[in-house]
Amino acid sequence: MIDGIVYHVKGAKENKSEFKIEISTNNRLKFKFVWYVTSESKCKNHKSEKELEDFAREIEEHPYSMFPSNESNTENCQSFALKMLAYAAELTEEEAKWHIWRAVGNALA
Repeated sequence: MIDGIVYHVKGAKENKSEFKIEISTNNRLKFKFVWYVTSESKCKNHKSEKELEDFAREIEEHPYSMFPSNESNTENCQSFALKMLAYAAELTEEEAKWHIWRAVGNALA
């Protein structure tokens, strides 16, 4: 969730390698997940809602994989969250990994 908007990875039913991004401000969806706050000033959103939606839709075009890799340009929910944080906060993916690790305790390899 970025600025109250949920960017949620949903599997597509027709093809297990495809996925869709649900973008919503629905409160019910917000309470469906556990959220972690990255409170440092470097993690502030610098992108508009339209920029974030366009970026999410670009990622949506990549194949889904339980074990994503940059070489095969595949994604899963963790790699998607990492890329969204990096893009929104204008961080490198390595910097975003560090912020997620501090907040969640998961390095997101």
